[in-house]
Parts: sequence; C-alpha cells; structure tokens
Amino acid sequence: AVRLWPVAVIALGLGLLLRRTRFGMAGGMLAAAMPGLLLGGLIVAVPRMVPDCGGVQPATFDTRQGTFDGAGSVDLTLACGDLSVTTVPGTGWQLQAGNASGGIAAVDVSADRLSVTSSSQRRPFGFTRGGDVWRLSLPAASRLDVTAEGNAGRGRFDLAGAQLGNVRL
Repeated sequence: AVRLWPVAVIALGLGLLLRRTRFGMAGGMLAAAMPGLLLGGLIVAVPRMVPDCGGVQPATFDTRQGTFDGAGSVDLTLACGDLSVTTVPGTGWQLQAGNASGGIAAVDVSADRLSVTSSSQRRPFGFTRGGDVWRLSLPAASRLDVTAEGNAGRGRFDLAGAQLGNVRL
C-alpha cells in the first residue's frame, strides 16, 4: 500500500477525466474505491512490517572491543530491540551485538568515540523483520559522554562507578 500511492492519484485523475463521458460512472467508482483499497491494504500490511521489538533473541552475536585512550564519547541509536549497558573496571569496552533477522549493527570506532547504529536505521522507513540485542560494557576508568536513542525498544543502564560527562537518553 505504501508503494502503490501513485495508483490512487492516477485513479482520481482518471475519475475526473471520465466524469463527463459515458464512462463517468465507472470512473467515479474507480476514483472512490482506490483510496479505500489502499487504506485497507495498509491496515493489512502494517502488522507484518512492524517488528516485535520485545523478547527478541538473535541466533549469534558479533563481538567488538576496544579501549578509550582518555575521555571519550559513546553514541547509541537503537531502532528496535533490547539494549543493556554496564560498566567494567579499566579503559576497555566490549559490545556484543546481534539481530533476530541476521542484520548487522553499524559500529564506528576511533580512539575517543564509539558509535553504534541499528541495522534497521538504514532500511526504508526503519522497518525490519527483527530487533537488535546489544550488550555493551563501558570502562569505569574513562570519562565518557553518553548519548543513547531508543525507538520501539527497551534500554537498561547500570552505570555504577562510571565517570560521566554529558548524558542524553
């Protein structure tokens, strides 16, 4: 239904063009029916397009790790799924990321920055067939600015002992 919206515009145009001809009744019926058919199709299709973001369990996890050389920033953008953030002693971080449909989170790393973005953020309209599960351990010995954005998901943050700068959740 989302992809067929131009058909509704064409049907309305045909209805307007045909209204003063012998096909006026058929054109009017077509123009009246198309928006209803598209809306009905959207109602039927949306439950299949919107994933279940709770209780997802990926088959495998991809593990990434690194260290912060000093102060750093962490940016997390979760589109659907479950995020768990904890702290560990030292300057090292570890991310275990998995997706129920096999998608891979985008991880961007530098000496002072860690950025993680859901695989579904890169799909049209953010729709996906499965949610992400991220388990992130952040270093307690590094001062961190943390930004986390979650959409249709769940986040748990246990930052006991962390040295935090700016925090935006």
